[in-house]
Amino acid sequence: WVFLPKSKPIPLSEGVTAKKPSLREMTKGYVRVMKVWPFVVYTIIGCMAYGGLMVYVSNAPFLIMEKGGMSGDTFAIIFAVNSLGLMFGTYIINFFLKYMTLKKLVRYTLVFQLLIGVLLVVTSLVSTSVVPLLVLVFLHLIPIGLLLPATTSLGLAYFKEDSGAASALMGFLQLLFTGILSAVVSFLQNDSVVPMMCGLFVCGLTSFVLLFVDTRRRLAVIKVRS
Repeated sequence: WVFLPKSKPIPLSEGVTAKKPSLREMTKGYVRVMKVWPFVVYTIIGCMAYGGLMVYVSNAPFLIMEKGGMSGDTFAIIFAVNSLGLMFGTYIINFFLKYMTLKKLVRYTLVFQLLIGVLLVVTSLVSTSVVPLLVLVFLHLIPIGLLLPATTSLGLAYFKEDSGAASALMGFLQLLFTGILSAVVSFLQNDSVVPMMCGLFVCGLTSFVLLFVDTRRRLAVIKVRS
């Protein structure tokens, strides 16, 4: 606002200037986007992945320093290592795409994430040390790093004209789900790591069930058409 000059309107074909969209037109765009079922599926899966990430971020100091009794320096190191796990999940996408489609990769990733989620809950109930939990949290962050870009790519692949509306709606829903999930986990906090681990498990379970239902739905449609 202070340093950059005002952008000029982008001219369309035959010198026509793009009009500023009205609230009504924007609303229609969002409605059209929400009618595309695969977009809804991958958006919710992305929301759960982003929500799980924020549950970890907001509860990491409690897990590592308060429950684990570790120093601030150790917390910084562990947080950095877990960030590498998140980056690693994004990095390995291209490797797996040599052997399978992105949709199949998302399915396998959700199965792996669900198994880690179960182990997180069980370990939080029986273990007196946070070390096993930290290892499992690291493993849980790898699929999150994979799911965030993968679901965004799959969800937006169904749009051309409404790609901007789809991207904006996806980002809004991710923040909305994250806020709700973080509030619920905070409300259930009982000086234990169990609510945090349950939150991570619920994120993985929700995504897995949704994709399972979507797969059954598509198979039923194919069967009817055949």
